[in-house]
Amino acid sequence: NPTNGQLNLPFYLPAASEVQCRLVDGSGRLVKVLLAQDFPQGDNLQRIPSNTLSELPDGMYFYELRSAVHRRVGKFVLTK
Repeated sequence: NPTNGQLNLPFYLPAASEVQCRLVDGSGRLVKVLLAQDFPQGDNLQRIPSNTLSELPDGMYFYELRSAVHRRVGKFVLTK
């Protein structure tokens, strides 16, 4: 999924929980914590605006969404 704009991260939580989203580069190095906040039970959508990613070089990145009851890893390619 190449992106040069907003990154949309949809996820489902079976129970309300704090969610953290970490961004790592292709070598597994933590680049940035994108969010750490409470979300309600059900379908959620977190939008990461392009200015949050603007200081990063082009390349492939992985994100990890993690809560007490949910974990998801995905990847995207950042292009400018």
